[in-house]
Amino acid sequence: LAGQYYWLAAIMIGTSVVSFFYYFRVIRYMFMKSDESGKQVVIPTPLGISIWVCAIATVLLGIFPQTVTSFIESIFSLQHDLFILY
Repeated sequence: LAGQYYWLAAIMIGTSVVSFFYYFRVIRYMFMKSDESGKQVVIPTPLGISIWVCAIATVLLGIFPQTVTSFIESIFSLQHDLFILY
């Protein structure tokens, strides 16, 4: 029974090789290519605010998950919003 699935193993190996070359190309462009222009990256203010809000929310959810989720549940009640009665 196990000998019948060699074709599946071959497909898995083939797709793994293709994905390796794809992701290695992405990593190579991120870390191994130098930027000749030397320009400083400018982050617009709304984007910077969004990044900080998401970072703070991530830290709070990591440290106090129950407190944050109960606060969110107190604001958005699914039963109340969908008019579900017990």
